[in-house]
Amino acid sequence: MGPELFTLFLVLALGVTLIDAISRRVFGKRVHWTAQERMPRELQLGKLVMSESPISTQYPVALHGTPDQVFLNHKGVLVPVDTKLRRDARTTGADRLQLSVYATILAHTRSEPVASYGYVRVVTSGRRPRYRKVWLLPDGKVVAKQRAMRSAAARA
Repeated sequence: MGPELFTLFLVLALGVTLIDAISRRVFGKRVHWTAQERMPRELQLGKLVMSESPISTQYPVALHGTPDQVFLNHKGVLVPVDTKLRRDARTTGADRLQLSVYATILAHTRSEPVASYGYVRVVTSGRRPRYRKVWLLPDGKVVAKQRAMRSAAARA
């Protein structure tokens, strides 16, 4: 083997080693983090499209909120996520309503379809986060609840 060929192989080997090291640093950290995070696979494979971004709509009623995250999953569907700090890894009806409001706003302001579920990311003391899947209320129920809350506030 001539010196030019040896140099070429050496440069190629070093290039492959460098690319491998860089990809492990970049992708390895994300994979490690999502594993520790217990993030659902569909979110791991998806794309984060919003993080603590205020959203609002005037139709079908005036709604606003700030979802902690919104992911575009691998199927092209928006999935809202909200984080809660709790003593135990439970979800509540208020969590369901909050995620449902976000989904209603997204359905009326974004072109992508919105999932019929979202996730509550529950963080408890001394434990890794847990993602709890929550089935969302349809738009009609969100609108009815919003109108009922406004009516009750007006009477008070």
